[in-house]
Amino acid sequence: MSSTAVLQHLVLTVVVAQAACLPYSSPPSDPEIPVTAPEPGVPAWPAPLTAVTPLPLTLPKGFRRPKVVIDAGHGAYANTGPRSVFCELEEDFDLRIANDLGARLLTSKAFRVRLSRNGLARPSYQARAKTAAAWGAQALLSIHSDVRGPATLYDLQYGGPCYRQDAETGFAVLYADNADAPLNEQRQRLAVALALRLSEAGFAPYSGYDYQGIYEADPAAPGVFIDRHPRGQRIYMLNHTTLPAVVIETHQALSLPEASRWREEATLNAFAAAVAQGLVDAHTPEP
Repeated sequence: MSSTAVLQHLVLTVVVAQAACLPYSSPPSDPEIPVTAPEPGVPAWPAPLTAVTPLPLTLPKGFRRPKVVIDAGHGAYANTGPRSVFCELEEDFDLRIANDLGARLLTSKAFRVRLSRNGLARPSYQARAKTAAAWGAQALLSIHSDVRGPATLYDLQYGGPCYRQDAETGFAVLYADNADAPLNEQRQRLAVALALRLSEAGFAPYSGYDYQGIYEADPAAPGVFIDRHPRGQRIYMLNHTTLPAVVIETHQALSLPEASRWREEATLNAFAAAVAQGLVDAHTPEP
């Protein structure tokens, strides 16, 4: 089935998206989370000639297809998100990646999938959450890209200015722990499962260097962070949903090397495969 045909089967609904991208800021002088450098002479993602690997999808016996909502982040009224190093609005990147991920998950036949928004629709965060809950979604993945650290002017074309910062790369999976114990455990389990599979596929987890004071690193897995924004500034749908919800910050959108890799088919394929296996892990009962 073609990608277009697959996407036509995705039922437009709503799920959470909250602006999870950070403003440009200078890193603290004494970070609590150290930046781990790769071993000398060993290139790491997203360096040229490095590769990410699509994981094979392994389903346990009796696995039941969970309902998964894929949210294209931003895209609400007056919320386009920042621009990448390529001057692409984040809402456009998020929509493109969410549609691609949704199509690949649906093709796997292991999940029931719906999208939060499509085309020119601009549903509110509240409407996305309400519709996702009404459908009985068992997982909610909000797709974003991130902007981190101090950046320099890179391009004035295509509606710029646009900025560049090649440091602070990597993915991050965000969740909130403000609910009751069972839901908190489900949120954490989903976030950890996704992060572990992304790392296994070769994606590098973000160190958290620019997250001081707003996210707390979860020691359960590299690249997992808990929302610690002040009250009134917390990511709305992470903190108010009644189902397991996470934000996946796919990469540092200001990094020319990393943003370039996210234009490759191999990256999209490996990302979807890692997310698929992470979802299976999160929805497989522990022995």
